[in-house]
Amino acid sequence: MLATQYIKALRVRTLVQQAFRRAFEGLDALVCPTLPAAAAEVGQQTFTFPGGREKAVIDAWVGHSAPGNVTGLPALSVPCGFTSTGLPIGLQVIGRPFDEAGVLRVGRAYESATDWGTRRPPL
Repeated sequence: MLATQYIKALRVRTLVQQAFRRAFEGLDALVCPTLPAAAAEVGQQTFTFPGGREKAVIDAWVGHSAPGNVTGLPALSVPCGFTSTGLPIGLQVIGRPFDEAGVLRVGRAYESATDWGTRRPPL
């Protein structure tokens, strides 16, 4: 990567961080899917979404975890279900800057209100 590209990426990162900080002015946490689809099966290369649009598995995963990674915000994924074939589904909690404790409280509250964390898929 060229130094100019790296500097540009850092500038974009700062803009994204500022946008998330503004968004969190009215939020304690952002709750969203961990992935845009259930977990991929062994060897699966793409996800096919409604309407026929395909996306590489790794691109889909990175796209949903990027907010926490790019901004440095604390994030957590907890189990929230299984597909009909037994693949896990995750719920992601993203918190305010430096509020790791808040993210863990939200995750613990969800786990206490559901039994997804204790279930195991059939093997």
